[in-house]
Amino acid sequence: MTPPIPAHGDNAAVELGVKFRSDVEGLITGVRFYKGASNTGVHTGTLWSNSGTLLATATFTAETSSGWQQVIFSSPVAITANTVYVASYHTNVGRYAVAVDYFAAAGVDNPPLHALRDGVSGGNGLYAYGPSVFPTNTFRAANYWVDVVFSATVPATPTAVPTSTATAIVPTATATVTNTPAATATTTNTFPTATATNTVPTATATNTVPGTATATETITPTASPTATAIPSATATQTPILGTVTIWDAAATPGVASQNDNSAIELGVRFQSDVSGQIHGIRFYKGAGNSGAHTGSLWTAAGSLVATAEFAGETALGWQQVTFSSPVAITADTIYVASYHTSVGHYAGDVDYFAAAGVDNPPLHALRDGVSGTNGVYLYGPGGFPTNTFRSANYWVDPVFSTVDPGDTTPPTVSVS
Repeated sequence: MTPPIPAHGDNAAVELGVKFRSDVEGLITGVRFYKGASNTGVHTGTLWSNSGTLLATATFTAETSSGWQQVIFSSPVAITANTVYVASYHTNVGRYAVAVDYFAAAGVDNPPLHALRDGVSGGNGLYAYGPSVFPTNTFRAANYWVDVVFSATVPATPTAVPTSTATAIVPTATATVTNTPAATATTTNTFPTATATNTVPTATATNTVPGTATATETITPTASPTATAIPSATATQTPILGTVTIWDAAATPGVASQNDNSAIELGVRFQSDVSGQIHGIRFYKGAGNSGAHTGSLWTAAGSLVATAEFAGETALGWQQVTFSSPVAITADTIYVASYHTSVGHYAGDVDYFAAAGVDNPPLHALRDGVSGTNGVYLYGPGGFPTNTFRSANYWVDPVFSTVDPGDTTPPTVSVS
């Protein structure tokens, strides 16, 4: 998600915030904000109680010139379920991102997090001019693009996961309010679709509101599958139009690298609404997950359908391998996509599939309990993964298309 106005014309020092709550207790580990190109200078991120008690603060470092910035608190802050808090950041040069009327008709819901609709427990879209203080002023339900980094509280030592000599799986599921939801595909976003005129009055000594510029914004959720690049057999990034994946390229895990160094196969159970072809496998690679990786496709019963070794990997992020030939799959039939790492340090978020699957039609990663469990693994040299632990997502993804490999007609796709 990006703001319609990434850098407002106002150059006054200002604290900007958002009211939010969580459906479950957990930990706030930091604060994020969207930075426009002219929003330079020093920035601090802060967490407050709804009554204005400062709970944690930290100064942003190593910022990029624009885009989402993030700071982590020195210690996570425990929050209570269904309780309103305020996340804010301070800029000493203004030039903040803004979208007026953003919270007027609806909040932003990425369960368990919720940025509140304006009027639910007071106004939302908060600001205060001057040095960093608790922001209480509001103007036209504006969104100043402030976000929290949240972790669900999990036991320090899970007891349900077999480990060899490895450290037990201890992932924490994280989420943010304004990003594309981690637990839902882009087709299920609940960001409001609206057009509003961003007329923001000039800042005065009475702290009326940030800004002087006028612009028009249109906020539209992503509703169509993302076309995904497919590497060639030598793993160069050669795009093949018409492919769909469960997660888009911007999706990232809460825990990108688990503290487990055992060889392990990790997978996801999925199905498609229509028949088509699986071209290959993707997985998210975190720091430490080096060494050889193989991607495999299996039937639900455990028959190996295709496998290939990853090559030309990047240091971090989504990796993709293409099978030597696309594999035909049948509509409404469950398959398992998996990859093997010889060194562990895999991405993993527990409880990810506990309440819901991930839907990016025609693909669906199944909710845990729908035709068995989801989030599957197997320690050792590789094989069909059948073990599960707390509905974990290990960030494995099939690359699918409905296009017959022999069809030379270019497919038509919607690209978000």
